[in-house]
Amino acid sequence: MSKHTNAVRDFMVSHPWWCALIVAVMVLIPKAGIWLAAGFWLAIIGNRVGRKGSLPAAKVAVKTASLGSWTNYNVGDNVTRYDVFGMCYYTVPNSVIGSTVLCVEREPQNSHDENALKVSVNGHHIGYVSVWAAAEIAPEWDALGVTSMDVHGRVMSILDAYVEVPTNDALRATLSRQGAGESPHPMLLRGYPRPLSSVSASTQLPVQPWGPCIRNYKLVAIKKSKAGITRVCLSCGHDGKREKARLDDLDAQVRLTVNHKLAVFIDGMQIGIVPDEVRESYLKVIEALHASDRCLSVPASIWMTRQHGFRAGASIKLPLPDEVATPV
Repeated sequence: MSKHTNAVRDFMVSHPWWCALIVAVMVLIPKAGIWLAAGFWLAIIGNRVGRKGSLPAAKVAVKTASLGSWTNYNVGDNVTRYDVFGMCYYTVPNSVIGSTVLCVEREPQNSHDENALKVSVNGHHIGYVSVWAAAEIAPEWDALGVTSMDVHGRVMSILDAYVEVPTNDALRATLSRQGAGESPHPMLLRGYPRPLSSVSASTQLPVQPWGPCIRNYKLVAIKKSKAGITRVCLSCGHDGKREKARLDDLDAQVRLTVNHKLAVFIDGMQIGIVPDEVRESYLKVIEALHASDRCLSVPASIWMTRQHGFRAGASIKLPLPDEVATPV
């Protein structure tokens, strides 16, 4: 549906009496074609005036699981418009009609669709993005660590609304620029509070083991680590779309988390958790390093692919526990 058609639709819902007047004039006065064209452009002008102060499609607020403060970003104007489905099953208050900022939120615990994208306005749940669109969007959001997004859209009635969601490519490019350290552009970016280990990670001094790293271990992948792997790969120019992206011998750091897990980071981004059966052997060593604001530096390998769905993983090579120099 074209932007002009949507503009007319928005105007008709917001100004029904004006629409009735235009139709009456078209019927009662000859040369209705001229009045039809005039009414069409009047609807567009009225809609533009009514949308003053609304959030542009280029500005969206993204909440990620890996960032802990509000930061401004711009994902560009590459957006796709989606209708909101299921509004008849929810109570949509009249106060939200005309709203132009809607929240699209991941709902992975949904029993009917694990890719569910919930739509709400000012805290009022009004419906969902279609299952077909969610199947395409949700895996990319999960890979990037995105949990919710305030987007441009419009609630035209208690049964009709749409949202404009950035394309996967635009969102991925923006977050990869952020991961590569580029200065952000204006756009709200929300996040959960950072774990203690992430906050103090930049102040810890990496320590090289004096023994060789010969033990190879596969890391436990969580949602945050998959987002970290994605950002590392994208910062190196690999998106995993056409072929599997793999990076070896990367400098990684093993750090202690607040719940005494051993997390592995590359450039400040978490790529995985050391398995519990391995953690017991290295816990005292990492705790001793952590107490002196240090961490263990080891080589790591990561891989990512978007063929037939998103998949990612990581592994590290560790030395023997007694071959790490710890402070006395």
